[in-house]
Amino acid sequence: MNHPILYLEYLKEKRTIKRLTLLRKSISYTFLLVFFYFLFSVSYTASPSIVILNYLALYTSVSGLIFLKVFEIPRCIQDVLKERDDAKIFQLTEHYRSEILDSLARNLNLFDSKVDYGKLQAEGIIGLFRLDQRLPWSKIGLAYLIVYLFTVLFLCTYLTLDFLETGFSRP
Repeated sequence: MNHPILYLEYLKEKRTIKRLTLLRKSISYTFLLVFFYFLFSVSYTASPSIVILNYLALYTSVSGLIFLKVFEIPRCIQDVLKERDDAKIFQLTEHYRSEILDSLARNLNLFDSKVDYGKLQAEGIIGLFRLDQRLPWSKIGLAYLIVYLFTVLFLCTYLTLDFLETGFSRP
């Protein structure tokens, strides 16, 4: 079946979000596994530096909250706030528009069986999802990502140098 390009982009965005979620969880679990390896290995001699791995795992897991807010509203719906009735989502048929809006309403626990999501206009979408009241999560997410990457790279470099220098053993 031939789907409109915008709908395919929406599906691609959903797949990308799932992959990024898997990557974030994998990184968090990797930090935890390395922490537990050093914690229970015979060569571990109570270095306080090793606890940083546990904090990195926790930091990565908590980052999921920011990740969730950044990708909570699909891009095609965020564009409605800027472009109003000229947004690309209104080029879709009612069926596809209804599918996208219905899915989002269910994810945000805003679903109402009395509403025909395919017939909503720009003001209805903005009001339903409160797009005009949302914080600029894409900018917040980008700033958070920069801080996160800097922190993780700094702490991983510190841990690597500490391990190479002392092997995590303290006199």
